[in-house]
Amino acid sequence: MKHKPIGSLRGDLSAIAESVCKATRDSLVAVWVSDHAEVYAERDDSMQDVRTPWLVGIYSMGMNAHDIVDDLIEIRRERMKAGVLD
Repeated sequence: MKHKPIGSLRGDLSAIAESVCKATRDSLVAVWVSDHAEVYAERDDSMQDVRTPWLVGIYSMGMNAHDIVDDLIEIRRERMKAGVLD
């Protein structure tokens, strides 16, 4: 299955978080980052074929966008420390 990115760690993290919040109205949403800093979000049950050490989180209805931004900032920091993100 080919997943489509919803943004990048180099982009607007607030817009990504808002998109994730909207998606949680229908189901749990898993968010992860590729090796190229692309951010993905899919229903939790469609993540079976995703293998990544860069899982940001799994979010449910009522999640605060600011908390998701904080999680994205943290994964960006971790990637920068690991030398994966310039």
